[in-house]
Formats: sequence, C-alpha cells, structure tokens
Amino acid sequence: SNPDRIVPDSDWTLSNIGGGSGEAWPYRSGCTLYRKGTGSDLTFLHRSVSGSFQLSARIDSVQAVSNHKAGLMIRESLAEDSAFVSLSVSADQQVHVSYRTATGGPVIEGPDGPVPADDRPVWLKLERNGEVIRVSYSYDETDPDYTLLLEAATVPNTTLHCGMSAVSTATLLWGASSSSNLSLISTAPMAPVFHSIHPAGGSNYELLFSGTEGARYLLQETSDLAPGSWTDVGDSATISSGINLLTRPSSPPMMFWRILTFP
Repeated sequence: SNPDRIVPDSDWTLSNIGGGSGEAWPYRSGCTLYRKGTGSDLTFLHRSVSGSFQLSARIDSVQAVSNHKAGLMIRESLAEDSAFVSLSVSADQQVHVSYRTATGGPVIEGPDGPVPADDRPVWLKLERNGEVIRVSYSYDETDPDYTLLLEAATVPNTTLHCGMSAVSTATLLWGASSSSNLSLISTAPMAPVFHSIHPAGGSNYELLFSGTEGARYLLQETSDLAPGSWTDVGDSATISSGINLLTRPSSPPMMFWRILTFP
C-alpha cells in the first residue's frame, strides 16, 4: 500500500506488520481499516509521539469475520517482536487487552472487558504518563465515562508509535472496522510543586513535593547557586499520586535543592 495515496497530506502512516494485507480509509476524525491476515500479523495506522499523551477513539463497528478485532495500539517499534500495548474490540463489542513488556518477550493476554447486553459503539483510551500506561474503555453512547482496565509500566521508549490497529485470522476474506473521534493529545507532566522542607533528625531534611502521577522527576542540588553548579542526586524517579517525600542530608556547607521534570 502507498501511505501517501491512502492518507494524503497527513503524518499518519499505514504499516502491515508481520505480513498479510491491509488498507486504511481515513475520514474526518476517524477511519475504516480493512484487514486480511494470518492472525499473528496486523495492520497499523500510526504516527510517532514523544513524552506523555492520550490516544482515544470510538469503535463504531467490527465485522464478524474470522476473529477480526480492531482498536488502539502503542508500539516501541514497527518490528514484529516489539514491545506493545493493544486495546481492541471484537465483533460482539467485548474489549480485549494484550501487551508485550520487552522486545522479543511473551505476549500477555487480558484482562478483558464484559460483553455488553446490546449492540453499541465502544470508546477506547490509552494514556501514557512517564512510563505508566493506563488502558480504559466506555460503553456510553456519546459522553464516555471511562472504566480503567489495566495500569502497567511498560513500553519505556520516549518516542513511540501509536494509532489504530486491526487483526484477523482470515487468509482469504477481508475484515472491516470503522472508528470515529480519533484523538491524539500530548499531555506533558506538570511542573513539580514543593510543599515544604523541614528537619528530619540529625542533619537530614525532608523534601515534600507533588507532580503528575507516573511522570519522572529528577532531584538536583548545589551548595552555592553558581551557574552550572547544579548536580544530579541519584537517578530520575517515577512519582506516585499525592505528596512525595525525599530525604537528604545537609551538612555544612548549606545545600540548595530543586526538582525538575525528566527528561
């Protein structure tokens, strides 16, 4: 397939990973994916994104052809054995999660969502904050109220490939899926906020701060505030929700500290 023909004037690219055949027909804020494959391969309409982001779409229909599934995907690379997270929908509107945490590692299946009682579209959302991926879905018709299905630290690269994917075990039949409301939004972590610094016994001090859950922050220190004098204190760390605590010794000379988003 020729991505320039399928997606004119766009930075979205169509790739067939692992063999098989696929086509994509974007329209407005969605697209229709067509897939004919062997089950272990997939069609991927994607673009590159760095840092934290939110990828979402509404899956309006999935054709009931040979276990056809379609949805959202994040990949570390376009290699067949790449680390990835996939959130897909089958023809019965059931939501499925699969992922691989490292290149060449095993594929982990589940958890799956429930099968809805009636026929309806499915909203999907993949969020990345630092190295934490959140996987959510909603069966609401227009205003999605998402249910968290999985939260895991995986797919660690800063720059990832993300977009729409489709798979099918059919080798002779095409399976189709349609989506709308496709959205990709960068969500940079908030600047860290210092809450307090106070003695913690002896020459130690406790530094209390908050920021974006799952994002990485780096502590630096200096004794004289001179330009270029700031040095890293250990490695960057992923923070939790609420107030986070760091303990540092402060023997003479006096030390100054600051916390930065990372990278």
